[in-house]
This record gives sequence, C-alpha cells and structure tokens, in this order.
Amino acid sequence: MNDMSASKSEPVLGGPIPVRLLGRGAVGEVWLAHDAAGREVALKRIPIDHHQSRSRHERELAALQLLANQLDEQSGLIHIFHVGMTDDELWYTMELADLVGDSLEVLSLDKAIDKNSFGAIDALDVAKHLLMGLSDLHNAGVVHRDIKPSNILSVGGEWKLGDIGLLAEERTEMTAVGTPDFIPPWGPIDRRADLYAIGRVLYCMVTGLPARSFPTLPKELLVPQRQKETKLLNALIIRACDPDPAKRFQTADEFLTAMYSTQREIEYGPSLISRRQAIIAAGGVVVTASMAPVAWPLIRKKIQSPAEWISLFDGRRLDGWYMPSPKEHGPWVVESGEMVAEKNSHYKSIQTLQKYPSGRFRVRVTPSHDRARIGITYGHPGGSQFLFYEDKYVWIGSGKGPDQPEEAGRWRSFPGPVMPSAGQSITMEVEMSSKKTRLFVNGELLQEVDGVAGGGELGLHVWGGDGGRFRDIEFQPFD
Repeated sequence: MNDMSASKSEPVLGGPIPVRLLGRGAVGEVWLAHDAAGREVALKRIPIDHHQSRSRHERELAALQLLANQLDEQSGLIHIFHVGMTDDELWYTMELADLVGDSLEVLSLDKAIDKNSFGAIDALDVAKHLLMGLSDLHNAGVVHRDIKPSNILSVGGEWKLGDIGLLAEERTEMTAVGTPDFIPPWGPIDRRADLYAIGRVLYCMVTGLPARSFPTLPKELLVPQRQKETKLLNALIIRACDPDPAKRFQTADEFLTAMYSTQREIEYGPSLISRRQAIIAAGGVVVTASMAPVAWPLIRKKIQSPAEWISLFDGRRLDGWYMPSPKEHGPWVVESGEMVAEKNSHYKSIQTLQKYPSGRFRVRVTPSHDRARIGITYGHPGGSQFLFYEDKYVWIGSGKGPDQPEEAGRWRSFPGPVMPSAGQSITMEVEMSSKKTRLFVNGELLQEVDGVAGGGELGLHVWGGDGGRFRDIEFQPFD
C-alpha cells in the first residue's frame, strides 16, 4: 500500500512533490507530499477518464475550488489548500491527517471504531462537529456524497470530513455514488443523503457494529442502566436514516438542534440541582418528624448559610455548554483558560445544557474593544438579560419576537460604576428570584428590579462585530 513503485511519483504540473503513497481508493490516490512552501500536505490525485465527459471533471474541479476559495476554514471539514487539473488528472492538496504506527497509516474513524465503540456523548460530539462543516458545505450548494467512517479523518486530534473527491454541486439529477451501506435506499442524492450517511456513522460509533447491521443494537446497549441513552440515541438515528427522505432531517442545522436536545436529555434530564434539593427536602421531613427539638437549630443554620459557588467552566473545554445555532451563534473557543467569542459579524450566544433554579449567576467579562456589547442571561427562555451596551448598562426582563410590540417596563438602562474598555475585566452578576432581580458590577449593586419566576438556562452573549472573553463563570443556588 505504501510502496512508491506502485504508482507515479512525479510532481504534478506546477504542483506539490509526492513523497510517499498513503492510500488508494476507488477514485484516486492520496500521497504525503511537500508543497512549494516546504510544508507536509496530503495530495489527492484523481485520474481523468477520457471516456467520460470532461464536464464532469470540470464540475468536480469547480466544487473543490469553491471549498478552497469561497468557504471559510471550517473545523469540521478538511481544509483545501490548492486545486489543479491537467490533461491526465485532477489534483488537490489538503491538511495532512494524523499518521499512526510504523507504517504511517492515516488515522480514520473506522480504525478508531474497530478498537472500541464510542460513548454516547463522545459520539454526539464527533457527529455535531462534522455537521457544522457539512452545514457550510450544503449552504454553498455542494454535497459530499461519500460520508463514511473511513472518510472521516483525525487532524490534530479533531475528526473532519475528508476524501472529498466526490464533491458535487447539488442537482436533482445526481445519481447514487459512494458506499452502498451509507447511501439511502431510495430518493435523490442530495443534502438529505449526506445527513442519512451521518446517521449511519453515528450508529457505527455508538454500537461498534458495521453500517450493514443497522438497526440491530448490541446487548451491552440494552442493559437497564443504559436504556435511557439507548432509547434517545436510537430515536435520533432512526429519524436520520428513515428510508423516506421526507421523514429525515432536512438540513444539517435541524439535525444539529436534535443532537443538542438529545445530549441535554442524556447528560442532565431534570435539573441536577432540583433533584438535590428534592432529596434534602425529603430528608428534612423525616428528621423533623422524628427529632424536631434537636434537628431544628441545625436545619435553620443550614438555611441561613449560603450555598457554595458551582463552577460552570473548567477552563479547558466547552463541556456543558451549547450554541443554539452553531452556524449563526459562533464560533466559541477555549483560549488561555477563558471562554472566547471571536470577533465576527454574527451575534454570538452560548448557553448551559442544564437548567438552573433561582440563585446567583456571575461571570468575569473582558471585551475585545471599547464600547462593546456583551451580556449574560439568567433563566432562558423568558428570563433576565443583563448587559453593557456601548456606554450604559441595560436590563431586559424577558425576550420577545421580532414582530411583537415593545412592552412598557420590559427593559431599562442606567449608568454604572465602570464601563469596561478593551482588555479591562469586570464581574457581572445577576441574582434572580420570583420576588426580585438584583444586578451587580464588581460587587456593587446597580439596580433592583422585578423578579422572574422559575429558572432556566444560563447564557453568554456578544453582539455582531464584537468579541469578548469570559472566565470565573459560577452559579450559587438559593437553598
């Protein structure tokens, strides 16, 4: 497989220099190569079949050029560097996948699955990452057509969609190409077919079984302690892989939304804090009934003592957080122990997977430039939003739709002790209960406004054109 004598190793015309053959597939070869800058890249070479219409290869070339030149570099897609075509072959260079073992084999997802099936949350994280890249691809009018574990590659430890030699503009007359186990049984080969393939990939990751075994579930997923996650994952995969294209997910974003919902139910279900409070309350009834004279002072002391602050961010990963619409509300990354909203034209929002009851939510916030627009939310949806907006602080009591009229008293603005400038950090805090909402900056009370009943998700928000950094993200429940 890695014998260089098995194929030509001459440089492609005006292109990179092939060094070592890494693999050969149905439509071409992949080489380890050096580009003009001397960096190591992967070189895909696809022979041109002169018995077929050249327009087909020109369409493939146009799709590759679109990916290389018009799409932003997307973490869920192998990044394309250069594309070219000679009389004999179509070629392109891309990110080099991680190479493992003495034989320098490309690390693909099928190899990882062969070693062990993925846990539910890890599998969903990989699938979400791929769908984010696929969403950009589809929105550009291009479909992949050959999604399968062997075409999903590890690049710097991240799984990305690779082997894109079958990329094509989305057209109604496209015929079925790719790998049979990942092609829908009927219907057009359009973006829904790509989503069908992602569903099959998710099935392989979760079960450790080949795609042809679908919808069989291994016995280890049917044990009582895993029944909940199995039921939720199975419902997600069954919809993605429905034979009827009208019943499948219609867009990558729709599939992503369902994945986030499934992950929240698997990880958290009902609020962990609510369950803890229910256990304490139940225990209190028993103790009070049997030992009231002795237990009451201890219980009263417990009520009066503030609960400990709970950290919501470990400074390393975004576990426990999600973007409501990743394409519209990102990107968010972790950098130097802080959660970072990168500066771009999008409104950026990230929220906790878990819902929280009444309590205090505080965050250390650092804007990327002067007169920024950054806020925190407590009790989404319909909760309280507290933000600094250019030159003032603003409190908004609840959300409203774009077509709904503004309600008197729904929001108010007021001066604060300090308006942060670029690189200056402040601590924003919302204390929320059904009776009152109190707003603090650096521990100083700014406003006390009407309360909001119930709890909900906690969120961080940055408006379009702005960026910001967040750390010391904590929550303190009311006992």
